Amino acid sequence: MTISIRQLTLFAVVILAVSTVVLTADASDAEITEDGFEYQVADNGSAIIEGYTGNEVAVVIPSTISDESGTHKVVGIDNSAFYGKTMVEIVIPDSIEFIGDSAFANCPNLMFVTLQSTPMFGHNVFMLSSNLILMELSRSITLQDNIFNYGSSNISVYSLSGATLDCPGVQIEILDSTKSIVKYITTNEPDGVDVNSFSVVEAGSNLQLPSDAIVPGYDLVLTVGDQTVDGEYKVSQGSTTVVLEYSLHEYNVVFKNGDTVVQESKVKHGDVITAPSTNPTKDPDEKNTYTFAGWEGFTEGMTATQDMVFNAKFTETPRVYTVEFVSEGVTIQSQDLTYGATIVPPTENPTKPSEGSTDYRFVGWDGFTEGMTVTGDITFTAKFDPVDHLYTITFVSDGEEVSVLHLEYGAEIVAPVEDPVKDSVDGVDYVFAGWDGYSDNMTVTGDMTFEAIFEEVPHDDGGDNVWLYVSAVIIVILVVLAVLVLRKHL
Repeated sequence: MTISIRQLTLFAVVILAVSTVVLTADASDAEITEDGFEYQVADNGSAIIEGYTGNEVAVVIPSTISDESGTHKVVGIDNSAFYGKTMVEIVIPDSIEFIGDSAFANCPNLMFVTLQSTPMFGHNVFMLSSNLILMELSRSITLQDNIFNYGSSNISVYSLSGATLDCPGVQIEILDSTKSIVKYITTNEPDGVDVNSFSVVEAGSNLQLPSDAIVPGYDLVLTVGDQTVDGEYKVSQGSTTVVLEYSLHEYNVVFKNGDTVVQESKVKHGDVITAPSTNPTKDPDEKNTYTFAGWEGFTEGMTATQDMVFNAKFTETPRVYTVEFVSEGVTIQSQDLTYGATIVPPTENPTKPSEGSTDYRFVGWDGFTEGMTVTGDITFTAKFDPVDHLYTITFVSDGEEVSVLHLEYGAEIVAPVEDPVKDSVDGVDYVFAGWDGYSDNMTVTGDMTFEAIFEEVPHDDGGDNVWLYVSAVIIVILVVLAVLVLRKHL
C-alpha cells in the first residue's frame, strides 16, 4: 500500500498532538466519573480515558467530562484502557483523536464498534477480540494490519455516508446503507442463550427479536437508549441498539387453608418452593374431625415454573356421639355412634308406676322419630300420658269367671246379661239367686269380685205332672159335654 505525502504529514501531526497531550497529562491519580470512566486531565484541559470500572454492555464514551475544574473535551483513549472488559458495544465519539495500544484488546464479548471520528490507532487495538463483527463508520478509514491481531477476520461495515474500511488481512462486507441495522445485546441472559447479533431491516418496520430470544421462565425487558420498547417499536433509519435484559420470572406461590392464606411468596423460576413450617389445622365440625394430610399438588423439592396455589388437605374422621334413652331418670339404653348412623330405640317400652288413681301410658321418646340419624350428643326421654286407673271387676260362677270388666273408679257396674247356671247334683237342683255383694246401680270403688249365689230346690222326677195332665183332660171333656147339652135344649 502506498502512503502519500499528505497522509504522512497528517500522521506526524497526530503523533505530535498525542505526544503533547500524554506528556502534559496530570500525573496524579485518575479521576472516575459516575459512569465509571477513569480519566486524567492534561495541562491544555483535554481529557484522556485511562480505564473503565463500569459494567454496561453498551458503552458510550463521552465526548466531554465535567468536574470541579470545568468541562474537558475527551480526545483520547489510553493504552489498554478497556483491556479485558465485557462490553458488547462501544461507541467512540467524534472528539477522539487517538486510541492507544491494545485499548480494546481481549474483549471477548465485543461485537459492535461505532466510530464517529477518524482517530490515530495504536497497535493491536482489537487484538484477541475475536467476536467483533460490525463496525459503523461516519468516515472512511484505513487501519494497519495488526489492529485485529488474533481477532476478527470478517467484519461487516455499515455507514449512512458510504464510508468504507480498509485493513489488510480482514475480509470486509459493506452493508446496504439504504437499509437499517438493529443490534441485539443481551444482559443477564441464562446459560446457553446467545442472541447477540445484528440484522439488516427496512426502516420503519416493527422490531423483530431473534427467534431464540424468548426463554421460558425469564422476563425480558427491551430498551433502546433510555426507552423501554416492545414489538410495536418502529425501527428508525440508520442504526438501532436494542438491549435485552433478562431476569428470572417471579411466580406468586400461595399456600391456602380454605379461604385463609397461610403463606404467600414470590419465588423465582426454577427456585425450590418451601412449604410453611407449621402445618395448618381445621376445626372439627358436627360431622368430622380433621387431620392435616399435606398440600394438594405439592411435593418436597419441587421448583417454581408458574403461579401456583397449594390447598391444604385433611383426612376426615367421623365424630362419635353418645345417644341415650332415659326413663324417669334411669338410662335405659346408651350407645356411642358415629355421625350419620341411624338411631335405633330400645326394643322394650319402659313403664311408669301408677300413682294413686292415675296410671301412666308410654307414648314414645321425646324428640325421636323413626329413621333419624346421629348429628350430635342427644338424650331422648320417655314420655307418658296420665290415665285414670282401671279396676278389675270379676263375676265368678262356681269357680269360673263369667265376666271380667276393667272400669274407672266410680263407673257403674253392670252384671252379666245371662244368669249363670249350676248343674243338679245328687237329686238337688240349683236356682240362680243373684250375685253375692252386688246390687243394681252400684259403682266401682276398687277391684271387686262377685260370686254367683244358687239356691237348692228338690229334684222334680215328673210324677205330679201326670195327674195334672189327667185332670186337665177331664175338665176339657166336661166342658164339651156341657156345651152340647146346652145347644140341644136351645
